[in-house]
Amino acid sequence: AHQRRFAETVARTQGVTSVAASLAREGAAEGAEETWGDLPGEAESTGQRLQMALLGRRPRQEEGAGRGDAQGGAEAGDEQDAAPVWITEIVEHDMHLFPDNPAFDCALGLLLTWLRTVDIMAERFGLGDAQGPPWLPELLSVVTAPGANFRLRLLVLRLIVLRADMLKPQLYGSNSRLFQFVVETMLDLRFGAQKSFHYLFRDALHQLVVPRLEVQESDSDQGGVTCGGVPDVDSLYYAQRLLHHVQTVAPHKYGHWQRVHVSLINLFTRHHVAQSSRFPIEPSGETLVKQLRATSQAAIILQQSALRQLALFLEFGGFNPFKATSPSPDMWRSGILGCVASRDASVAAYACGVVGLLAKWHPAHGAVFVEECCDKVFEMDRQDDGFRLASCTEQLLTSCNWALWEPGAAHTGAGAAVGGARRRLLQRLLSRLPMAFTKILKPTLRALLPLCLDCVLPEAGEGQALGAATS
Repeated sequence: AHQRRFAETVARTQGVTSVAASLAREGAAEGAEETWGDLPGEAESTGQRLQMALLGRRPRQEEGAGRGDAQGGAEAGDEQDAAPVWITEIVEHDMHLFPDNPAFDCALGLLLTWLRTVDIMAERFGLGDAQGPPWLPELLSVVTAPGANFRLRLLVLRLIVLRADMLKPQLYGSNSRLFQFVVETMLDLRFGAQKSFHYLFRDALHQLVVPRLEVQESDSDQGGVTCGGVPDVDSLYYAQRLLHHVQTVAPHKYGHWQRVHVSLINLFTRHHVAQSSRFPIEPSGETLVKQLRATSQAAIILQQSALRQLALFLEFGGFNPFKATSPSPDMWRSGILGCVASRDASVAAYACGVVGLLAKWHPAHGAVFVEECCDKVFEMDRQDDGFRLASCTEQLLTSCNWALWEPGAAHTGAGAAVGGARRRLLQRLLSRLPMAFTKILKPTLRALLPLCLDCVLPEAGEGQALGAATS
């Protein structure tokens, strides 16, 4: 009871440390400053680390540790001489995974014993070679044997999630056997994630399948490759199965969790889909079309999630929705253009951004989409509100600078003609500019800036073009 109260106090004061609702929280270690005698034949630091591992304490990982910057030489030496800060790891009591009282639950006792054993083995024998720690293959052989208890698989999955920092070279698809175990456990009906993105599914996806959010490369123009290495080719089949399931359960009624799920799909696309050359990973077009054409009460939630996913697949995954016969191009057309005509302005703006990406990466089909999209935006515009028109045009031109110009206009000079629907949309946008207030003026100017730069840059230098655009 005292441990449960202490865990609840730490949970209230420290909060959740991960956007994926992590299972472990850290609190200040009580009694960490006590003096412990060294083990026979052991150095002082080694003996202390072993004793702390037996007590369930771990050294705090400071941000930026291990980075060799220019001014960190002397500071790094001082940090090595300083005593490590030990923290107590508090494992939350999960009523679904451990239904009995913590004092009598054998499964919880087994998990805690595994955690202590893994920590002590890491201190005594290291983390192993490139193949990983020696206990991992043996443990996977036991839990994946025919007839093995599924609850044992859950305990091993939670153990790997809690000790993901020890298995970094084996994660993110690098170890096909471990990746297969993780995906098959997550997709099992007994896991309970068929219709919901529950916390253990989110933690396993965040910690074991895709690189963490903070290790994503800042430069998104370099192919969208993350810092998790190249996935093994034997892992790609299971990655595609998992992606199709994630697409289904990603929509969420709360905006925070939907953004988290889309961020995880973003990392999945950059890490797995973008690097799957020998076995291309294809997103589920049927799922996307079904969500785009939803007519239920949760249609807006489904459409927002589907449009964000489709934009990521088009931009970073090389996805071609018109390559397969199912869904047909007409189904894609009705789903995307139906979102353009949605009553929700944000859904319409997302859809216009997707149309711009289609025109950018698949111009053969995208030109027709742009013409019909401009016609829909013009029809849905109201004289007393120009925010919808400005935001839709902004997203369209941000995704594709030449979306409002006819194919071949760049070869015929600056006075080339603009298509009918595109001309009407551009004229309506310019007519709203003199009377626009701040809410409308910002997206309008952001929409016109790439169009002006595209017109000015061929005739003037880059500095003159930027000066003209900003003035």
